[in-house]
Amino acid sequence: MSTLLVNKLKAAIGSVINLDDNLHLPAGKKLTGTDTDAIRAPGMTVQTVASAPVGASNLAVGYSACNNNKSPMVHLGSTYDLTITSKFANSKFNVYGNIQLVTSSGSHCYFDMKVYHGGALQSPNWLSEAIVNITSGNSWPDGLIADHVGTTAHQISQGFSVMYDPNVAAGTELKFAPYVGGWVGGTMYINKHYSAGNYNQISYSHFFAQEIAQ
Repeated sequence: MSTLLVNKLKAAIGSVINLDDNLHLPAGKKLTGTDTDAIRAPGMTVQTVASAPVGASNLAVGYSACNNNKSPMVHLGSTYDLTITSKFANSKFNVYGNIQLVTSSGSHCYFDMKVYHGGALQSPNWLSEAIVNITSGNSWPDGLIADHVGTTAHQISQGFSVMYDPNVAAGTELKFAPYVGGWVGGTMYINKHYSAGNYNQISYSHFFAQEIAQ
């Protein structure tokens, strides 16, 4: 076996160096990119971002009855928006998280996220609809989370995980804004007990987005 000692490789033509065989790195050696997006392989996780922690003793929002209509759903607030800027073109994004929802009325609970690209609201507006491109009919999704138990006794943290394929250019800011609502109007309590003065069931959670190279 021969050893070739060099400090820099440069393509003879163009700007790409092609390997005709496997590249083997000996134990203890690393392949390092100087830029955050220097190394990419299809299917690899490029980056992971998280929202601010969701949950506080006073995190409660009032809302009007939804009745199979998402327009009355209420934004949790910009503090809890999930924002990620794509490092590569045509990446897919795994958006996931968990949240506990309970209403003062014991109503059905709904959770969804509005989707923005570069500050512009997308169509479909909602992440649950964007992943299947269904906005009406019997197959229309009630949300990323749709809890129809309908009782204040049912208080568990529920999760969601979806794959979003926005087909956007590198450097595009994606924002997922969390909204909640209920079948009957009332107050939605987030990651806490449904009784406003009860602080014995407080929890915190995050929303996450992972960029996956294609």
